[in-house]
Amino acid sequence: MAINELRAIATFAKAVELGSIRRAAQAQGVSPQAASQAIAQLEQHLGVRLLHRTTRSLALTEEGVVGRLLFPIQLIVCAAPEYLARHGVPRSIDELGAHRCSVFRHPVTGQLTTWYLQVDGEVERRPMSPAFTTNDTELELQAVLSGQVIGQLANFAAAAHLRSGRLVPLLLPHISSHMGLHVYYGNRTALPKRVRAFVDLAVQRLLDSDEQVLGAKELAAMAAAASPPHSASVRISRSTSCV
Repeated sequence: MAINELRAIATFAKAVELGSIRRAAQAQGVSPQAASQAIAQLEQHLGVRLLHRTTRSLALTEEGVVGRLLFPIQLIVCAAPEYLARHGVPRSIDELGAHRCSVFRHPVTGQLTTWYLQVDGEVERRPMSPAFTTNDTELELQAVLSGQVIGQLANFAAAAHLRSGRLVPLLLPHISSHMGLHVYYGNRTALPKRVRAFVDLAVQRLLDSDEQVLGAKELAAMAAAASPPHSASVRISRSTSCV
């Protein structure tokens, strides 16, 4: 699933939670128009209407989103060993300002998205000054793998590279997992057999998947294996290049 679809689902879920597309937009740092457009694109993609909208109220349609959580989406700050060898390891969020960071550009609004970081038990949205921007998740992954930038990547994109040593997890206490991958379907009492079979298979294969979700001990071992005992963070000069 493309990241813009994930963000559209997150916007939809937030709108339902808060009872307002406008409030959902404020919570996610986008304009109400962008939030509304994201939900409309999700409805178009699914071929169903998810929300009844009026100027004063918001309500789910029947098709809008029985859903089951399959696994949390961990947003992990990562870098390639080559990047860390050249530029050092950031030891705090504040030190990220001295590093070359990749920032995702929203494919609908064109706005730069913030990084989501866990701080004192709360998820904070931190704007980063980008050395590299793109609205293509695969291109962002390749930029991080090539050692050009640090990026905040989702576990389903980064897990295999972290386990192989091609990427190193950073700032482990600040990993955010406030979003999740869900399977959504319509009325559970009138579910076609083929849809029920797919839902059951997705739950069987992906529920709390160890393949996608990285445990705290595993992440700590990865970080320790890649970090020299006395490595120090280094402040670097930054050149800006955008895609």
